[in-house]
Amino acid sequence: MKEKNKTARVGRPPGEQKENAARRRRQLIEAAIDSIATHGLSATTLATVAKLAGLSQGVAVFYFKSKEGLLTETLRFHNEEYCTLWRAAVEKAGPDPMAQLIALAFTDLDPKLCTRRNLALWT
Repeated sequence: MKEKNKTARVGRPPGEQKENAARRRRQLIEAAIDSIATHGLSATTLATVAKLAGLSQGVAVFYFKSKEGLLTETLRFHNEEYCTLWRAAVEKAGPDPMAQLIALAFTDLDPKLCTRRNLALWT
């Protein structure tokens, strides 16, 4: 009976590839926000985003396939960030509906959210 080759797998430890992929995706999304804030939506390309992220355009294409895919994921990321902040503010405000509305309104002015970068995405 032949014994199977039981050599140790060479490469990254399990989970590191997922962490690296998540880090690169986040890097590209942050660069997309910077590119939109600096150059505007129409002048933002996979090439400008990749350059700002310090990655190759091929990496951007690998993760997002197209400019539209990158922009969709960028807006999804931004929306999740916004929803997290307003949900926390409403929860902190307690059960009073007026306090919740006020908390929601002030969330839009939160310095973590109301930045030049983020405002560029909203317009």
